Order: sequence, then C-alpha cells, then structure tokens
Amino acid sequence: NASADFAMRLVAKANGRVELRPEPHRFAAFRVLRGAEAPAVLFEAGYLSNAEDEARLLAPRQRATLVRALADAVEAELAVRSVAR
Repeated sequence: NASADFAMRLVAKANGRVELRPEPHRFAAFRVLRGAEAPAVLFEAGYLSNAEDEARLLAPRQRATLVRALADAVEAELAVRSVAR
C-alpha cells in the first residue's frame, strides 16, 4: 500500500545519512496510522532516555541531517504521487 511504499522511500533516503535500526521498516496498527487519509508513517528519531540518542538529537548538525533526509523522502513521495495522477 501507499504507506508501506512511503516508508520504504523514507528508509532509502535516510540510510547512510542517519543511523537506523538494523530493521528500520516495521508494520504497526496504530490508530493514528490506520485512520490517515494519506500515506502515513511513524518515524522515531531516537529516545531521550538513551544518552547517545539524546546527544544526537541535541546536536544541530545531526538534527539538520535528519530533517533533510525526512524532507527528501516527503519530496520523493509527492513526486511519485504527482506522476501517478
């Protein structure tokens, strides 16, 4: 489905730019994802309870890299959707 395709594009854009879990793409039946009328993903950038994650999230350069990867994925998703129309 469209959400799974979007998630795969997001992982591809983030891979090599930000640290990902060994298996970053998983499925979940969260209400916020099921009820969405557009492709939806839940992207967890880290945990503040983890000192390394917290340091990475507090570093402006690390956050900028993460935001750029997410923005690139959203732009790719919009490009795919505009071609499909």
